Amino acid sequence: MTPTDPQWERVLGESTERLHMLGLPQATEVYRRPTSDGQLWALLEQDDRGWTLVLTHTMPDPANVLVPGRLPTLVELIAARRQLIPPRPLMVVLLTRAADRLLTQMQSSRPGLMPRDSGLPTTVRCVEAHIEFTDDVVLGVSPDHAD
Repeated sequence: MTPTDPQWERVLGESTERLHMLGLPQATEVYRRPTSDGQLWALLEQDDRGWTLVLTHTMPDPANVLVPGRLPTLVELIAARRQLIPPRPLMVVLLTRAADRLLTQMQSSRPGLMPRDSGLPTTVRCVEAHIEFTDDVVLGVSPDHAD
């Protein structure tokens, strides 16, 4: 897919080690976009369970070393999702605390999605979400209080 924002530049030939530092070692597409305070990196993967988008901000470095910048903003995250992924998937942002709590469950359902020690401190992950409606959700019944 071609990005809708021409500032996203496709990057080819990144090593697995560098992709690991950026947060998604198995990325199939890598894009870079300049910002006023550095650059955003967008790493994409699509598998049979959906899309994964990893967004990382780095500071400018003449030696081409990845220096953590700041956390990507919600606006940058939404824009990257809209510009780089087809419009249909529902995506959720995995924040650090939620990511830590969901790591075990997600590793069993999507192995390799969140490798340990992967990504800079400025890395944010988004994954495609699949909503399942059950009687509990539709009827508003709490499983603890169902009679």
